[in-house]
Amino acid sequence: FLFNNLQEFQVAKWRTWVKEIFRLLPKPYIEGASPVALTARGERAAKRIKAHEWAAGIAPILALRVEGKREFEVYNTCQDYVDKMLRHGNDLEMLDKVRECACEHGVNVSDILPVLAVVLRDEILKLTP
Repeated sequence: FLFNNLQEFQVAKWRTWVKEIFRLLPKPYIEGASPVALTARGERAAKRIKAHEWAAGIAPILALRVEGKREFEVYNTCQDYVDKMLRHGNDLEMLDKVRECACEHGVNVSDILPVLAVVLRDEILKLTP
């Protein structure tokens, strides 16, 4: 037999189930590296919603707000900006793109918003010494 005992068989069966569960979970858009970065899926979403072009237009304005701050503080400011944009509807065109992208990917809008924050942070960091 393939297994020496029933316990080995059960462990193998559980491993198969766990792998299948993880396979079915949605893939992340950002990875928890330091600093936070986009995954390949996040890059595709950023391209789909034209996040880089959007961030390039906003970065010069926000760069003044984050002058002298550390990288994680810049990211926190970007997260706050994106969150406020959503709550107050300041950029309806981008919100529509995010909603459409979330619908196409079968995820929530809140899964796409970190993509905007990461791209915006990167654009700001390009502008600051």
